[in-house]
Amino acid sequence: LYLLQPNVKEGAGGLRDYHAAYWAMQASGAFARDRVELMHQGLLTDDELADLSAALDFLWRVRNELHLRAGRKNDQLSFEIQESMAAAFGYPARDDDHDLPVERFMGEYYRHARIIRTCSDLVFEQCLARVRKAPARRKAPTRSDA
Repeated sequence: LYLLQPNVKEGAGGLRDYHAAYWAMQASGAFARDRVELMHQGLLTDDELADLSAALDFLWRVRNELHLRAGRKNDQLSFEIQESMAAAFGYPARDDDHDLPVERFMGEYYRHARIIRTCSDLVFEQCLARVRKAPARRKAPTRSDA
């Protein structure tokens, strides 16, 4: 989760974690059209959904900015681009704590990635519990059964 040059899409706490959790919800029988269903299906609380939504919005903004700056698909927050990303996100040169803009930007990235990872894990656990509790489905007859 705390790699120095994280992958926004494939890395731990990345967009892929959210998408996998969303599809786990679908596969467990709770068919949904959007992420609000995570709350309606009882998989996340209202506060967890709000945190997840903010985290996803941040990561999508980061990914879009990475693509824009590279002029192509790029999901890696490499050292070379982190400072310009901090500037693009409006972090001032220094604050009272003397943190560098890139440190504040990456701190925010890690905070959001941790939220996505935690919420995704919660959804996975609850979907798995629901599937384990679900009554066994009747087996469809095969040709040999006839």
